[in-house]
Amino acid sequence: MNVVLALIADAMARSVTPVTARQAAEETGKCSGHRSFNVALTVTMVILGVIAILAGIFTGPVTAVIAPGFGPEQTEITEHLMRIVLLATVFIAGTNLIASLVQAHGRFAWSALEGVPFNIVMIAAAGLFGPVYGIEALAWGFVIGSALRLTFQIPPLRAVGTKLRPSFDLKDPVSGKSRAWLHPCSWAPR
Repeated sequence: MNVVLALIADAMARSVTPVTARQAAEETGKCSGHRSFNVALTVTMVILGVIAILAGIFTGPVTAVIAPGFGPEQTEITEHLMRIVLLATVFIAGTNLIASLVQAHGRFAWSALEGVPFNIVMIAAAGLFGPVYGIEALAWGFVIGSALRLTFQIPPLRAVGTKLRPSFDLKDPVSGKSRAWLHPCSWAPR
């Protein structure tokens, strides 16, 4: 299930990249925010969050679909691990979307380094906690590592001066039509 949700998150990140890059290229000075990005981030996080919660609640039927033929013990382990790993889906979606925003502003170093803390956490989870907690240690390592990847996007986000604000406003402030993705900042020249 995490793979399906990650594909949705990745598709959203890839779809906002060209628009965000165009908006970043049109900026003069620091942008007070990318309206389209705020909407994309909000909608993606809410939808993936709701799907993750529902998948966590209904892990039995989901496991039966994605892992048919598992015995009772394997099914129970799969359901338990799925509930843990689904937490990382929201972190991964946020990371991918924010990375696309900062990369549109020409900031690539932090995105390139975000895998380092993730891998360190995964190695520590396997080496330090794996012998005691088994595979569950890797699941929690995946969640914690994914959260660290997200925090690695905060410094470049601050550097470009973009403020993220939750938004479901799909209307263009000038025309009133549902085209918020056309203008990155309320003050930018049109």
